[in-house]
Amino acid sequence: MYETTPSFFKDPFFVRHIDAYRREMTMLSDPALQEKTRNSEEARTIKQALQQGSRN
Repeated sequence: MYETTPSFFKDPFFVRHIDAYRREMTMLSDPALQEKTRNSEEARTIKQALQQGSRN
C-alpha cells in the first residue's frame, strides 16, 4: 500500500487529526521509502497473499 502516497492521506476526515500521526504520514510519503517498498520481496509476498485472500 505504501509504494505510493495513499489517497486517504488527503481525505478531510483523516487529515483533520493529522497532528496525531504527522510523523508517520511524513515517513510513509518519503519517495525513498516508497521505492524501497516497491522493490521489497516481502512486500511482493504480502501482495500475493492479499490477492489470494481476496479470491478465497
